[in-house]
Amino acid sequence: MTMATLVPMRSAADTLGICERQLRRLIRSGEVAAINVGTGERPSWRFHPNDIEDFIARRSAPAAPAQTPRPLYAAKPSPAVRKGSVVYFFRSGPFIKIGTTMNLKHRLQNVQTSHPTPIVLAGSTKGDKRLERELHRRFAALRVNGEWFREVDDLAVYVANLAEGL
Repeated sequence: MTMATLVPMRSAADTLGICERQLRRLIRSGEVAAINVGTGERPSWRFHPNDIEDFIARRSAPAAPAQTPRPLYAAKPSPAVRKGSVVYFFRSGPFIKIGTTMNLKHRLQNVQTSHPTPIVLAGSTKGDKRLERELHRRFAALRVNGEWFREVDDLAVYVANLAEGL
């Protein structure tokens, strides 16, 4: 039997695109298998590569059957759409944040302030909280945390079409 090299906490968190704190929560909840190689009171977690792959597979959305995309709005927009309100798509690595704002530049600066990696505007469209909620529901299977989603499958196509002006 060959022994696989165990993956340290930081590398496992980077692979999953989450912080170490979130990974510790997943260990405590039993969602991620880990090995405590520590000898003192504080655990020192390591991960078998297969356990990380299994977690990703469990959390990945099953391939959805091809279907015709449904319109997000009826022909007449909601009267609640405020003038200048936009739904934005910010990209950070393999993730997309879907949110709304009245001031895109200001919002990007605020989100960047609390984020350790560069964030860029991947696209935006006129819309309000209603459209944002619909998009969150539509891409729920890709949700990582809060308003952050993995940029794969339908979401990647959706954002690419926004960027191309389709």
